[in-house]
Amino acid sequence: MPEASPIEISVGCPEEACRIRSRTRWAYGDFVFGLGAGLLVTAVRVAKVGYEILPFALVWNLI
Repeated sequence: MPEASPIEISVGCPEEACRIRSRTRWAYGDFVFGLGAGLLVTAVRVAKVGYEILPFALVWNLI
């Protein structure tokens, strides 16, 4: 009776797949970071303009 060959289990992923996955994660991370920074800048600009308008200035002073 022939001996059964051991099954090789690869922990991790092939190099090319890991490289693509890593680049995709960086791209998504950069996209989310850029989106958050853009929204923050826009929120600050809107707040400044809103503060200069009389009814909104009252609201900002109450806050």
